[in-house]
Amino acid sequence: MGAAESHTAKKQVNVDEAKEFFSAKLVVGGDDKPETLLPISYWKEASEDEEATATFAYYCAEPGVKFQVKCSLLRPPPDGVSYGARVYVDRGEPDTVYTSAAVEGDAEDGVDTSVPDHYFWFGPGETEYVRGFFADTESSWPFQFGSAAAARRSLGSHNVDEDEPEPKRARSSVSSADVRLAKEIGCVRVQFCKVVKWMKPLRHAATPRRASLPGSAAELCDRKGARVVAKAGTATVKDQEAATVEKEAVLSEKILHECRVFFNDFGGYRAQATMGAAMLEPLTFRGLPLSALRQPDVVRRRCIETFLRALQRDGSEKAAQTRLSGWGFGLARASTRGATEDTDNAKVAVKRVAKFACEILSPAAAKIVCAGSTDADEALYQTFAGLTDKERFADLESHTTALGEYLVNRPDLYEVTATKSKGWLSKGTEYSVSFAELVIE
Repeated sequence: MGAAESHTAKKQVNVDEAKEFFSAKLVVGGDDKPETLLPISYWKEASEDEEATATFAYYCAEPGVKFQVKCSLLRPPPDGVSYGARVYVDRGEPDTVYTSAAVEGDAEDGVDTSVPDHYFWFGPGETEYVRGFFADTESSWPFQFGSAAAARRSLGSHNVDEDEPEPKRARSSVSSADVRLAKEIGCVRVQFCKVVKWMKPLRHAATPRRASLPGSAAELCDRKGARVVAKAGTATVKDQEAATVEKEAVLSEKILHECRVFFNDFGGYRAQATMGAAMLEPLTFRGLPLSALRQPDVVRRRCIETFLRALQRDGSEKAAQTRLSGWGFGLARASTRGATEDTDNAKVAVKRVAKFACEILSPAAAKIVCAGSTDADEALYQTFAGLTDKERFADLESHTTALGEYLVNRPDLYEVTATKSKGWLSKGTEYSVSFAELVIE
């Protein structure tokens, strides 16, 4: 833990990310068809004096995919007030809630001593800022999900063969500095502050930074399942609506809120102890890429069982969509509610489980979970933008039938009973499901 640990209190609060005034989210798909990803875990902490807060969002990445970080304000600030943010890529303690940024080497408790990669501000009427690695006032390198091992081999290089095998390393001792480096990778921190004054613009030429991982730190990452870093693209791109800067903001040292954006691939999350607990929560699955959901034994069955337990426990689809816990991957976090609490093994209509999948997941993901779809779809992520209820529930009946077949073919796991018996899969027949119970006399 960092020096600021004694200054912070672990006050976990489950929040709706859509209601946060300051936000930072991952966007994939490029300018032609951008898609804002949904996190598999999201929670909030406050400093001991509760004047500074931080949100923690964990995203599941597909290695090699280009992405950007979209920073937003919920609404325009009041007249005469402007906000900006410092951006840290793979820098700083990711589990410390800072209260202020360092000035001239100040290192008191609660002070962030890391050097930001760049900073930005929102102009009059602006509420959104999207870009990757800072290059200058008009362009940036796009982010790309890259290999942590490759980043260790070629610091600062853009021409890294991600498929090149990592040479075997002799196991060495891991220092506290290596532990710190291992905790930093796979995280972009966006630190929001007020603008205190304006100055003449300066030229800020920059080179993209990559995570520097010594061999022992890379070994620790391998063991802890941290497999993805923010890699820079090979060429800069013009930022959207970039204009010549007439004045430049000076940001306050005081931190109002920090967004921690973590990313890892599914294999990296599976290597971490908290992934099993996170998969007890329905909203985890809406952030998983389609490739993860296509793993039948690992994910599909867990998804169906989690949805069934949620409906048994909460009784309604709306209540079951509430986040149960703030699971921090790589950090030992406790649930704010008993995600594994005992439930009566109540019967739940199969159609309700299928409908819940349609509500939680994208149409493509719901088809994979309910019907075991193996369509050769090139899409990587779940797509939610612009969906209507008609589109979301268009295949509900076929999903219900396919899910019923899946459940009835596994009598060792599930007990399926007909509530309106007119013959198996006959029109008008309805079925309920519960977990199979083994009775030992």
